[in-house]
Amino acid sequence: GSEAAVFIERVGKGSGLPCPDLFLLDLNLPKLDGCELLVLLRAHPLCGDKPVIIISSSGAERDRRRATDAGATRYYQKPSELKEFMKLGALVREVVEAEPH
Repeated sequence: GSEAAVFIERVGKGSGLPCPDLFLLDLNLPKLDGCELLVLLRAHPLCGDKPVIIISSSGAERDRRRATDAGATRYYQKPSELKEFMKLGALVREVVEAEPH
């Protein structure tokens, strides 16, 4: 989480780092969690409008609400079956295709 925060800070500040077109954030990261990073992203002048999918094993309503309140585009609960997890690709495509170009 803290390494991602450093990356976000460097985007567009003479580093040559562009803002990614999409962010996949795990909710449970060490030091800074996905929602804390999402708040940083939403405040960033170049990354604030990029889609963000929060990925978590948690299905708790409070976690979903916290992610939504922080500005998540979508929330994806990690399933236990690989076949179900592979549906994340379709979700990413759906989010990217919905973004204005």
